[in-house]
Amino acid sequence: ASLVVANDCGPMHLACAFQKPTIAIFGPTTFEQFGAYPIDHPRNANLQAEGGDWSKLPLETVTQTALRLLQA
Repeated sequence: ASLVVANDCGPMHLACAFQKPTIAIFGPTTFEQFGAYPIDHPRNANLQAEGGDWSKLPLETVTQTALRLLQA
């Protein structure tokens, strides 16, 4: 995969283990504890939905993040 977009789940952690660019989307759980590891690595992006409500995470934010990671 060129890029993996996932919630806090097994495939997200596998993508990180295989060092694939990863966008991890978090609702009620926090990325500080369960995020795409290493959290501060430029190939990973951890996006936290405001108030834990996934509907408050704008699609544009995810899209722009994906484009940034694909261009890196």
